[in-house]
Amino acid sequence: MEEVPNYTTFEELPEDDPDDDDSSDNDDDEDDDNDNDNENDSDSDNSSSDDDESDSDSDTFSKNVNSNAYTSAKNASDKSDLSLSERVALNQEKGKTRKYKDRRAETGKEKMKRALEEGKHKRGRDGKDEGARKKKLKGGYKPSLDPRFDSMSGTLDVEHFERNYEFLQEMEEGEIKRLKERQKSGLKTGKKGQKLRRKLGVKMEDLEGEKKELNRLQMKRGETNKSQIERSARKSVKRGLRERVEEKGGGKFYLKKREMKKLEMEAKFEELKKRGGNKAVKKALEKRRKKNKSKDSKKMIK
Repeated sequence: MEEVPNYTTFEELPEDDPDDDDSSDNDDDEDDDNDNDNENDSDSDNSSSDDDESDSDSDTFSKNVNSNAYTSAKNASDKSDLSLSERVALNQEKGKTRKYKDRRAETGKEKMKRALEEGKHKRGRDGKDEGARKKKLKGGYKPSLDPRFDSMSGTLDVEHFERNYEFLQEMEEGEIKRLKERQKSGLKTGKKGQKLRRKLGVKMEDLEGEKKELNRLQMKRGETNKSQIERSARKSVKRGLRERVEEKGGGKFYLKKREMKKLEMEAKFEELKKRGGNKAVKKALEKRRKKNKSKDSKKMIK
């Protein structure tokens, strides 16, 4: 047994060391902290294990739900009666779910490239495909060919054309004659005018449009007659030059423009005389005289 010291006085008692007390307190605190840490670690381990178990359970549950929805959607005969989950599962399985991208930062080129890849092109104001405009045509531009205007079909012979379609000129002449009669019936007054208009089936409100059509046909006929006269005059001048060369002999010779114009003018008046007589020639001369007079007056003003 250990011997207990015998202290007779209070002063002989040993003093307490403060360092020993602090160390003992610190040791106690450390033990408590260690116990708390161990408890927290155990709690966190337990919670993480619980979370993992819950995540795994949710994943397996979603997989089971998706697989069940897909099988039921796949086996369904009518696809329109499917629920939303079944449709989503079917689309996911087939790989047809749409992937929406953030297109706010896309440039114009990127948008066009994406549109070309997706095959969805925007349409312009004219209704044409903007994506198709960017594509280059292979082989260049191939214009449509019309055999009537192709050089392989030969050159245009105006006289031959007029001979083949001479019936059109006859129809135009008949139309001009009919419109003139209708215009005359509109100018007549009284019972005779009413009777004539009733016979021809003329309405007063239609006469103005028919008058414009009559003027158009008359102008067209005048242009065709003028071109025919000029063409025949040019032809007669060339024939006369050819005969002159054959008589005198030698090579070809070319007239000046002024002389050629004079010969063509003479031939034109001769052709006018053949077609309309002296009256047509006087009318043409009067028209030409007025034209020259207006030219001279304009020059005097300047």
